[in-house]
Parts: sequence; C-alpha cells; structure tokens
Amino acid sequence: MKKTFVLLTIVLALLAAPVFAEVAFSGEANFGISSDFAAAGDIGTDGKVGFKGTVDKLKLGVTGNVDEFTTVTFDLGFKGQYGKDFKGDKGSVSLAPKFTVKTDVTGAMGLELPVAVTLITGKNDAFGTKAFTSGDGYAMNDFTDKNSGDHWNIGADVKILDMVTVRFGMNAWAQESEDYLNGMFVGAFVDDLNGLSAEVFYIAAAPVDLDSTEVTTTAGDKLQVPLSTKANIFGLDAAYKLAIDNMTITPSASFMMTLYNKDMSTVGYDFEYKGNTEKKALGYLDGKLISYGFGVNFEMDALNAGLSLGGGKYDDEDAALGLGFDAGYQINEMFKVYAGLKFADLMADNMYFTNKTASDDGAKANAGADFGVKMSLGAANYFVGYQLGAGKLNNLTKNEGMYLAVKVKF
Repeated sequence: MKKTFVLLTIVLALLAAPVFAEVAFSGEANFGISSDFAAAGDIGTDGKVGFKGTVDKLKLGVTGNVDEFTTVTFDLGFKGQYGKDFKGDKGSVSLAPKFTVKTDVTGAMGLELPVAVTLITGKNDAFGTKAFTSGDGYAMNDFTDKNSGDHWNIGADVKILDMVTVRFGMNAWAQESEDYLNGMFVGAFVDDLNGLSAEVFYIAAAPVDLDSTEVTTTAGDKLQVPLSTKANIFGLDAAYKLAIDNMTITPSASFMMTLYNKDMSTVGYDFEYKGNTEKKALGYLDGKLISYGFGVNFEMDALNAGLSLGGGKYDDEDAALGLGFDAGYQINEMFKVYAGLKFADLMADNMYFTNKTASDDGAKANAGADFGVKMSLGAANYFVGYQLGAGKLNNLTKNEGMYLAVKVKF
C-alpha cells in the first residue's frame, strides 16, 4: 500500500506539472561521514578503520501554482527505516511522500479584509511551530521545533492586519482499535515584526522523540533503534533582533511543558528487519516535563558568537541545566571557521568529554566540543571538523571523531 501511494504521488506530480501556471523545484540534503579512527568492528571488515555515515535529510519538492489563489506542493523525502537518521549499513532508506494544497480563501472570494484566510490540507506536517533559532546550532535553548505529525491534516492560517498569524489544524488517525482526534494544533505567531519573532502554541498528541535503545534482532544483529511516543505540548518562544550600526544582538527565550499520560504515551518499537518483525512494548510515560532556555547571539561584520543556557525537569527527578557557547569567523566569501563548547548538564557529577569504562561506574560523556572549517561552493556547504564528547553539537553528525559533511539547499 505504501509503495502504491509513493508511485501514485510521483505520477500525479509529473502529470500535473504541465497544467500549473508556475512550477518551482526545491530540495535539501544533509549528509555526513565520520570516524574516530578505531577498528571498524561491525561497521567495516578486516579490522580496518571504520566510518559511520548519517543521512539527516534528503528532500525534493515540486510546488505548482494552479492559479493565483491555489498552490499545490509535492514533497518526496527520505528517511531511515529505524528512525529519522540512516546510519551505517544497518537499515534501509524509504520514501516519505507529502502532499499539500494551500488556498487563499479571502483572495479567491475577492474580499479586501484586515484578515487573510488560507486553507491548508493534505498529508503533511504543516501544522507546527516556527522554531525561531539563533547561533550556529550549539544553543542549549533548543527552540521548540514541534508539529502535529506527518498525517492527513486539515486546517487554516488566519493572518490579522498582516502582522499576527493564528494557525489551527488537526488530523485523524487510527491506533489499534480506537480512533483518535490526534495532533490538533492551535497557535499564534509573529515573524520578524520590527525585529520581534514570537509564538505561543498547543499541540494535542504530538510526536515526541526519545532516546534510542539497543535491540538484538532475530537475525542476531544489534541495532540502535530510536524510540518515540506522543504527548500534549504547550510552549512559547521569542527572539528580538536589535541592530546597532554594524552590530546585531539577538536575545531569545523559550519555554515548553510536555504532558505525558499512560493512555497516550506508550513506548515500544515495531519494524521489519531481514524478513522478521521486531516488536516489543517497553511501557509508558506518565508525568510532566518542563524545559526552558535563554540565549543571546552576537554578530558583527565577519564575526558571530552565541551563548545559551537551557534546563529541564521531569516530575520529581533532579533538574538538568546545560550551557552552550559557539563562535564563527567568516574569512572570506568561501571559507568560515567555527567552534563550539557544550555542557549537557552543569548539575551532573561528571564533566567527561568521553564515555568512561564500566569500572568508572559507566559514567557517560556530559561535555562536548566541536571545531571545523566550512567551505561554501554555490548552494553547497562543505564541512570538515572534529567533534569530541556528548551530543550532536553541530547538526552535522551524531558521531564522535573527525567528520566530513555536506549541506545543500535550493
């Protein structure tokens, strides 16, 4: 059924293109490969140095204006079989098609009002936060980037006085024997209004990514399988860009409350691997997670720097507080150097940059550092650097060691 839908989406996109008044193509690809120069283990063969690859995003979009009021978009994205990322040789990449129709209702009706209404329908994740960000990607106040899930959605944007947009939508899906009105989204945002960007939102049964777990498959292979669940989410964030001569300072703040319950927030995995179904229920979450962040980004001529502080607390568990710093210098139009430092939890007992051995109580890395060079060649950006310790500091690779990465967006 899924393959049929993918093929049908491609065929419809090709057939529909000639009837569009205007057609535009867009795409994005992020790929990284890294190595800590240790023995390959189960990644390579013959004990040679091992490399790990990460495909974070592969996406091709076709947008066509049927007329001056209606726009149709076909997106063909790729995702790993066991989660958002495809790593090494333990998985497969599959198509994740999306289809969106946007109609300018007030324009089509010939109404000149202080309010503009746009209907949005299709199989997409269109209803979600704006995710305002600052810095080069090391910020601990990781601004909320949430959506109602990749389902069949219907909703609308209502723009008031060309300043504030109210967005609402919902999607329906079936889970086991019960039907849920899932992924309802309502929010309001302003985008760069005299330097201010802000939003407030609520999402019912939003998808939430969790840590991965190691799974030993029926075939005997060990896989790191990302886990996810669903929760109700309330959040708000804001950033204000202040320009002074050749200098720009952007303070920012974010807050999010994630509400889990045992009826909705079940955890487990269910996937096919080498002809076998790997399925297991791991339990459920039932509690409240509060997370927040504060930051400031500074830009002057070729220099940029960011400092941020972020924390969180789940029910009665100990609170966590992280600190991040990043800086970059644009040498010329082609080359930029960058570096970052991150402490995932300042309240933890350790500040290790590398994972300790079992004899050291198995303490995990809590600190991370990253430095490298960015080379821009047209629409393609190439990165060469080294990442040490915890995290995915730079949104290029999750793996520790030296890396080569490329990002293309058009």
